[in-house]
Amino acid sequence: SILPIIEYEPDLTMDPARYYVSYFKKQTEEEKEKKFILSLSFPLRKEVEGGQKTYTCTSVTSCLDIDFGPESVEDETNLRLIFSALHEPLFNQNKALFKNESFRQLTPAEYTDYVTAEDPSLILKLLFSIATGSMEPDREQLERSKHYRSKFMAVAVAKDMLQNITLGRPAPFQLMLAQQLQQYGVKSGLVAYLSSIRLSASISHLRDLALAAQEETAEMRVATDPLENNN
Repeated sequence: SILPIIEYEPDLTMDPARYYVSYFKKQTEEEKEKKFILSLSFPLRKEVEGGQKTYTCTSVTSCLDIDFGPESVEDETNLRLIFSALHEPLFNQNKALFKNESFRQLTPAEYTDYVTAEDPSLILKLLFSIATGSMEPDREQLERSKHYRSKFMAVAVAKDMLQNITLGRPAPFQLMLAQQLQQYGVKSGLVAYLSSIRLSASISHLRDLALAAQEETAEMRVATDPLENNN
């Protein structure tokens, strides 16, 4: 016997990919570019008696209009949930990348060179993509256009501010800015405020770095010239 073929309308919650294909085919050419469906499947942790943890597979979907964003309050809530679920896989990778790296103090020119050519952070790439709509920066534009480079540097500064939160210590931009503020004699109250919003490192942090550098230099001097210590 031949089994009957049962047709059904794909469901947005249970089958978002097929739902989107079905929706897409019904739209005019002008309407096709208007709708996005963003879906994420992830393990949802549940607490059970005795302090044990158990996980269940769940998914969340958000419908977005290209001009107006989330199409409903629920879509906005789901979009926020998607971004919160992405926090750990993205920022844990970033923390592991820089966990043992001691950021050196850079001049403004050196910082620009660092973020445009050396910074390996995935967060920087993702922020650039969401801020500009481009997968990656145009290297020729970075070299030739001050306006384009300015936009890229704004993204780099935002990345360093977020990185300060996750690493719990100043990133290269905060160290560079704090050093510049100190050199130009900016009042400590302003530096303290900029440090509190993670835009700058604190003056005390710079002092700790300077002290550590002096101790390292002294240790190297003893190691390279042991006889000097006996005179």
